[in-house]
Amino acid sequence: MLHSIKIRLVTGTAVAAIVSMVFAAPSIAQAAPMNGMMKGGMMPQTAASKRVSAQVAKIKAGPNYKCCIRPMCDDCAVTMGSCPCGKHAAMGMPVCTQCKGGWDAGMGVVPGKTAADIKVMKPMGGMMMKGKKMGAAPAAGTKRIVVNTCPITGGKVVGKGVGMSVVGKYEVHFCCAGCKPIFDKMSKAQQFAKIQAVI
Repeated sequence: MLHSIKIRLVTGTAVAAIVSMVFAAPSIAQAAPMNGMMKGGMMPQTAASKRVSAQVAKIKAGPNYKCCIRPMCDDCAVTMGSCPCGKHAAMGMPVCTQCKGGWDAGMGVVPGKTAADIKVMKPMGGMMMKGKKMGAAPAAGTKRIVVNTCPITGGKVVGKGVGMSVVGKYEVHFCCAGCKPIFDKMSKAQQFAKIQAVI
């Protein structure tokens, strides 16, 4: 219908061609999928996203992934490299936002707990402990709490272990030489989350 419109201007032929292309474009777009899109509107998984998915799956299959919902959350794998939410839920402590959402959707698996019992952790950047911002130095004269469970592997530390880090009021010991550098590269919030998962 629009293809038959005749525009009588100096550039009438060019304008008519542009109008024709603009109004024909939707039918062309509907006939061919968008560049980079798969059928059904899903983007293909890139090599990088496949590596991330594989690493998340590996972390979730490990012994330190104690999730409180099924299927298990991804949030803790991405932000902490382990999941303490199963232990936290059982003890009445807060869980990650994805786990809280799972409980609200009926996916909780901790016996004796309901969605109403489950509290949510504050965002990692603003987590608070006993009224003080995480990462704050302990008050003068405060005795350090010794952590003899490796926050990276969850394994028991023999003796003094291999290396030690001080985080706030915690003196953290490690099971092997590779764990301390991993822990030391984490943000304070991530370090506290790792500590809380093993104490």
